[in-house]
Amino acid sequence: ATPTLVIKDKHSGRSITLQGAPDGNVLLSAIDWLA
Repeated sequence: ATPTLVIKDKHSGRSITLQGAPDGNVLLSAIDWLA
């Protein structure tokens, strides 16, 4: 099975789903996108 990571912003209700094993840069980009 492919790992899936869901990052949710509780204030805006937005979320992003990342498939696979993201590296640090991908995680930071996802968090910046939600901000």
